[in-house]
Amino acid sequence: MKFDESNPPSWRQIVDSIGVSERTARRWLKDGAPAHVVRLIDLEQRGRIIPESWPEFYRFNHRGYFETGSHHSAVTWQELTWLEYCVGLWHQSLEAIKEAQASIDYLSDKLPRADVIELEAHRERLRALERQKRVTVADALEMATRGR
Repeated sequence: MKFDESNPPSWRQIVDSIGVSERTARRWLKDGAPAHVVRLIDLEQRGRIIPESWPEFYRFNHRGYFETGSHHSAVTWQELTWLEYCVGLWHQSLEAIKEAQASIDYLSDKLPRADVIELEAHRERLRALERQKRVTVADALEMATRGR
């Protein structure tokens, strides 16, 4: 079986991935390789294999769910997408707090004292939001998998 001609691997990549000699890798590039080798190299090139640098207990189970080896249930790609979305919203919210505080600071210098006192209640609410426990990735994963 031939490798993808639009993105063929180098002989070095075949040697490093499969553990064959340079001669065998070059022959496979020229004449074709066993189907399982082509499939494995394709998966590696498309980033579909968990890198060795990740913890060894991270894996995909027989249902295609991602397991982290912890007490959390395995998660689907949809839940990982949801997690990424939530983290983005969290960062946007933190920025919104800063912007709201800056607006209150700006208005405090321009408003009558009675209105400034009213703005202080809003400022205190923003401070309370900043003091709230931040949701960690582990917390979010637990929330995502609770009830499955």
